[in-house]
Amino acid sequence: MKKTADKIKSTNILRVASQIGASVRNGSGGHFYILNFPNLRPCPIAESTNAERMIAPWIARATGRTNREVYQALRNGYWN
Repeated sequence: MKKTADKIKSTNILRVASQIGASVRNGSGGHFYILNFPNLRPCPIAESTNAERMIAPWIARATGRTNREVYQALRNGYWN
């Protein structure tokens, strides 16, 4: 099972990303996946990625939610 540096499962990240309508593609060069959302830079996901510092703010910008709400959703694998 693939996890980030802060032990968030990649399946949880992909589930939350798909719920917001982000597209996901396979990465390369050590990145498992790349998240894409209109008008945002791509967000790469790798074992060295810290989800709290990199993925949560990216999803927060896409959704207008807080980093804390997003990180909790990433840990749970779904939105509360």
